[in-house]
Amino acid sequence: MSLEIALIVFLGTNIAGRILSERAMKNLSVEQKASLVDAFRGQRAYGLLPIFVLLAVNFLMLRYTSVSRSLISAVYWAGLLVYLAGTFWFTRTRLAALHLPQTYLTQFGIARAIQYVGIGVLLAVVIAEGV
Repeated sequence: MSLEIALIVFLGTNIAGRILSERAMKNLSVEQKASLVDAFRGQRAYGLLPIFVLLAVNFLMLRYTSVSRSLISAVYWAGLLVYLAGTFWFTRTRLAALHLPQTYLTQFGIARAIQYVGIGVLLAVVIAEGV
C-alpha cells in the first residue's frame, strides 16, 4: 500500500469515527450531554498541544541535528502511541465516572476503534516504506 492510500484510509477512518461518535450522542439525555461536554472541557482545549509539541520537536530534530531520520521517526511514532494510549486511558476513566448508558459507550468504543485502525494503517505503511 502506498503512503497516499494510507493517508486516505487514515483520513477516512477519522472522519467515519467522528461521525459515529456524534451519532452515539443521540443516546444521551440533555443532562448527560452537558456533563460529557463539561468533563472533557480541558481535553478539548489542550488535547492537541502534545501533538503540536511532537511535530515541532520532530521538525526541529530533522532540520537542525544530525540524528538519523529513522531514529527521529521512531521516537515521533513512539511518542504518538504513548499519547494515544494516555488519551484512551483518560477518556475511558472519565466516561466510566460519568455512568453513561452502555449503548453510548459501545458506539463510542467502536468509533474510537475505527480511528485507531486508520492510525495503525498509516503507521504500518510509514514503517514499511521507511518514511
